[in-house]
Amino acid sequence: MRKFCKLLSIFLLVLFSFVNTVPFFVMSASALSDKLDANNTDTQGIIFTLNEKTSTSAVSDTTSVTISGNIVIPDIVTKNGKQYRVTEIEAYAFYNCTSLTEVVIPDSVIVIEDAAFRNCSSITKITLPKNVRIIEEETFYDCTSLKTVNLPAGITDIYDKAFFNCESLPSIILPESTLKIGTDAFKYCDNLEEITFPERLTEIGGNAFYNCKKISQISIPNSVISIGRNAFLNTGWYKNQPDGLIYLNKIVYKYKGTMPANTTITLKNDTKIIADEAFSRCRSLISIKMPDS
Repeated sequence: MRKFCKLLSIFLLVLFSFVNTVPFFVMSASALSDKLDANNTDTQGIIFTLNEKTSTSAVSDTTSVTISGNIVIPDIVTKNGKQYRVTEIEAYAFYNCTSLTEVVIPDSVIVIEDAAFRNCSSITKITLPKNVRIIEEETFYDCTSLKTVNLPAGITDIYDKAFFNCESLPSIILPESTLKIGTDAFKYCDNLEEITFPERLTEIGGNAFYNCKKISQISIPNSVISIGRNAFLNTGWYKNQPDGLIYLNKIVYKYKGTMPANTTITLKNDTKIIADEAFSRCRSLISIKMPDS
């Protein structure tokens, strides 16, 4: 028994000595942490802004250092013995980090600002934390290698150009909480094939899926009350539609083709909405008969 206790003591001593000498990411029961140097930079080269009053921190500029490969943003950073919870990724934080391939963002992060990952052209996968509610403008703009995006259940808004030109993205699952998709949100996502719109969705912005050539099927829920101009123009679905008036559920989406002279259009009895610019350039249209609906 004494021999066992002695061996156990030696093992624990070696273990604690090893932990104290490893500088990269100290794991606790609840969080992943990293130490900052004098320039507020962690061991991966990520730079942080510290808030002394709230003991929180934000990922800030990284363009002055080389960020490459896979990175894991810590929950907590420590400087001079004080801990700061990581709650934010600032605008343009990883802008033009073209060698970055994958990012793991902790659940402590609640805000990811505009263009945070813009032009990260090598990034292939990203998982967003559960407390983020909004995908801000241009967050993943020109992430041309992005293939996998995991959105949390609480997402409500995807702002303008959020996934603009993510040309390698094959599919995306929008959570049931999603209410709005902004202008140009998925524009030029050339390989996007599958998109399922949640039942609570209310708005789809102009050019939202413009040039998503591989989208062949679109089903719009009854909750949608607004579709912006050319939201689905140049998609596979649009190209397969015959000339004439195109409907999406109970929404008049667009008149396709050349309209005959002196045309009168009678809308369906259950029509509820006319999309933006649905009759743009229809110079031969002389009247529209609208139902009470």
